[in-house]
Amino acid sequence: MPFNPDTLEDIYNTLKLRLERYQDAEKKLKVLSGEAELVAKALDQLAFNLEEKLKVAERIRMQIAQISTQLSSLRAERSALFGDRDPVAERSRLNMEIRNLSVIREKALNLQQEVQNGHSEAVLAIRRLQDNQRALNAKLERLNEDLVAQLEKEGIIGVEALAALLLPEDFAATLTSLKNQLEEGISTNQQLIKRNEVELEAELKKSITTSSLEILQTQVNTLGDALSALNQEVGRIKGIFDADEQTLRQHEAITGQIRLQQQEFRRWNKLCNLIGSADGNSFRMFAQGLTLARLTELANKHLVQLTDRYSILKSKDKDLGLEIEDHYQADATRPMATLSGGESFLVSLALALGLSDLASHKVQINTLFIDEGFGTLDADTLDVAISALENLQAKGKTVGIISHVEALKERIGTQVQVEKQPGGSSKIKIQHYGAVMI
Repeated sequence: MPFNPDTLEDIYNTLKLRLERYQDAEKKLKVLSGEAELVAKALDQLAFNLEEKLKVAERIRMQIAQISTQLSSLRAERSALFGDRDPVAERSRLNMEIRNLSVIREKALNLQQEVQNGHSEAVLAIRRLQDNQRALNAKLERLNEDLVAQLEKEGIIGVEALAALLLPEDFAATLTSLKNQLEEGISTNQQLIKRNEVELEAELKKSITTSSLEILQTQVNTLGDALSALNQEVGRIKGIFDADEQTLRQHEAITGQIRLQQQEFRRWNKLCNLIGSADGNSFRMFAQGLTLARLTELANKHLVQLTDRYSILKSKDKDLGLEIEDHYQADATRPMATLSGGESFLVSLALALGLSDLASHKVQINTLFIDEGFGTLDADTLDVAISALENLQAKGKTVGIISHVEALKERIGTQVQVEKQPGGSSKIKIQHYGAVMI
């Protein structure tokens, strides 16, 4: 700085201002250094966590490969056991065959029972007749023996000799009675025999079966063996069905585990893609994108007070790009470069105010300086911008405007004016609502 005794006070004020700026910068440097250390520690922790998660992801990949191998083995085992047959159709077919064979077996058993009943009744009837006949024959023999013995007692040898003799009336009556009884018994037995023969012939005419009892019994045994074989086959197929259902349940459980592990893998893989680059650009772009989205949200709150025509949008195509939405043109989206000079100033002012709000989340910012830009505004837009800055001042903010626009002198109460002096020097004058203080 050139030394001039006449400007000693100005030099002193300038040096004092520079000292204050240096001290402020030194404080900010300490704060930023502390924040940088915290960020470095956080990045180290994130890198460690990422390495751990990558190890977990690798283990998950190995588990997925093992589960896939087990699933292929189970599928091959199921194909070897059951093939390509439809379990439901096969089960229905076997159930139908079992029902048909059960019906046939039931009919055969009923037929066998009927035949056995008829045969048993016929055998019993024949036995009764034979027993009656034997009893009558035995009775006849006893009577003959009694007659011969009686004749021998009377001195008559044989029944033939008796015929030549006159029999007593009572004895003749007894013989006649015995003869009649024998004839009646024989007649009764013959009638029973004829009746049984008629019944047997009627049973045979029904043609229930032409097979003999031995053949029917053999058929029943054969059907019983076939039914037992079918029951065993049904049991075996049911076991296959149960094993198939268990395999399906295992498949569903394994598929669910694979789905969960794939979802977990996609999540960690996405995180790896975001922050996994060696230079950290992906994570930096991701974090800056979140910050930019928050910045546009805060800036739009100030922009709506400046103009109701525009809204700031984060670009969908570019990670850190901005676009403008024109509400007067059916919410059309267009680049920032299409704004006029005054519109660009309003949008820039809104972004600066939004950035101030964003930074004040951790550090209290009460001062805002705006360097130029007012010369591109028309009278109405300038009035809107100054009104917005006055509202900020009313909320406790200190707003500084650096400009050459003469129209601002009427709206700004406290001014620091810099006037050029001969010899390349300048003079600072502080004016407060028209009164010159220095």
